[in-house]
Amino acid sequence: MVDGRLFVDSTAVISILEGPCIMISERLCSITAGYMHINMIHSNTIVCISFWYRLRILTAKGPVGRIRLQAAILLLFIPHMFQIACTCITVSPREILEATVDRFYEHNNCSIEHHVLFGFNDISELRPALIMAYLVFIPIVINTYIVRARKQLLATFNNKLNIMSTKSRAIHKSFEKVLTISTATTTIIVPPLMSINALIQFMFEFHSPGLEGLFYDSVIFPTIVNPSTTLYFVAEYRELMSFGIHIFVYLLLVVYGISVNVVTIAVILERNSKTMKYSLLLLNTSIFGLSSNLAPFCRDSFSVFLDSNTAFCVSSGPNS
Repeated sequence: MVDGRLFVDSTAVISILEGPCIMISERLCSITAGYMHINMIHSNTIVCISFWYRLRILTAKGPVGRIRLQAAILLLFIPHMFQIACTCITVSPREILEATVDRFYEHNNCSIEHHVLFGFNDISELRPALIMAYLVFIPIVINTYIVRARKQLLATFNNKLNIMSTKSRAIHKSFEKVLTISTATTTIIVPPLMSINALIQFMFEFHSPGLEGLFYDSVIFPTIVNPSTTLYFVAEYRELMSFGIHIFVYLLLVVYGISVNVVTIAVILERNSKTMKYSLLLLNTSIFGLSSNLAPFCRDSFSVFLDSNTAFCVSSGPNS
């Protein structure tokens, strides 16, 4: 819905936004940008809950119900909703923000005419300062808890390692790897990248669409890496992902084969009868190919058994 870059200059912090939301309204882009900022924080909150939940399992306190767990995640998001609303009310008018950005970009042939500007022209004022403090200090508190929770989780895991079964040990170890990588991306990699980006703009007054865009690019890095590591390290998720990819590729090939053969048959049948004889072989080939493509829909499973002097197929489905 929205993409953008962050412009930082003296006391100004401005998001320069673009995307499909512009076709609807600038207010929608502003709300979406506010949600994007908060989502960075709330994703770390979910990592905190993950550490707490895994520690609860290790200490044999029992799992928490799905409804209660989801309710906790939603309740922790409620304060962020008020922050988004306050931000949308407090942002500086476009005319002021545009004048601030144009001090640099008016001489660099980089138009912001078709972009949405969302931010504060002076963060030293009370309300913008409070909003920026929320965006800065809440992540610090959350990241501090994540680091401490990880240490506690590893200590508890090492203490109980000898009394765990092989399966339980493997499950906890896989989740520990996933949470460790999530901790690294959200507390070690992303914050320094964001800080360096902002400092380069603030101290050296160096601005470019590429540099400003890297701020949000670094933010979305955990959203790409963390789910991938979960699917890779957790065996059950990895098997499910492999099965899903297999089904997708299989259906893609079947649908492609059906489409090509149907089009080929239709083209051949519409040709002049005098030239039909030259296409007879191709027609038969396409008909048999189409029947082969349709065969998977007549059975649920198919396997081939091979032995020293035995070979037979095992299939099941509506035609069995």
